[in-house]
Amino acid sequence: MHLIPVGYEGVVITVYKQEGFPALPLKDGFLVYAYPKDGILITSSPQEFGSASDRTFELLDDGTQRPLGTDGRIERFAASGSQEGGGKPSMSYSFKVIGTDSYWNSINSKEYDKKQAEAIRKLESLRNRQSEQVTPSNGDKPSN
Repeated sequence: MHLIPVGYEGVVITVYKQEGFPALPLKDGFLVYAYPKDGILITSSPQEFGSASDRTFELLDDGTQRPLGTDGRIERFAASGSQEGGGKPSMSYSFKVIGTDSYWNSINSKEYDKKQAEAIRKLESLRNRQSEQVTPSNGDKPSN
C-alpha cells in the first residue's frame, strides 16, 4: 500500500536497507509505504521483488485515505535501481511517477535523476545528524 501526500505530483522514491531508519510497517498483510511531503521515503526494510497487488492512495490531511486517481493524478511509471561507489552512499531504490496527463507529458528522465540526487542529499544529511547524536562533542557535559 502506497500512501502519497495529498495533492502530490512528481516522482516519489523509496530508498531501502538503510541502517538506523524505520522498517516499513505492515497493515492488513500489506507493507505500508507512507511518503513524506518531499516524496522521499528511507527505510531499513529490504526491497522486495516479485508480483504484488500494490494499491496507491492519497493520504489526506485528516489522516483518511482515498484512492489515487479521483482528480486525474495516477501512477504513471515505476522502476527500481541501485548504486554503489562514486563517493555516494550505496543504495537500492524504487520510484514512481505520480501525476496528470499534462505532468506526464511535460517531464523527462531528468526528473528521476533529480529525485535520486535529492534522496542522496537527504540520506547523507540524516546520517550526519544520526552520527552527531551518537558522538557527543567534547564540550558536552551530563546534566545534573
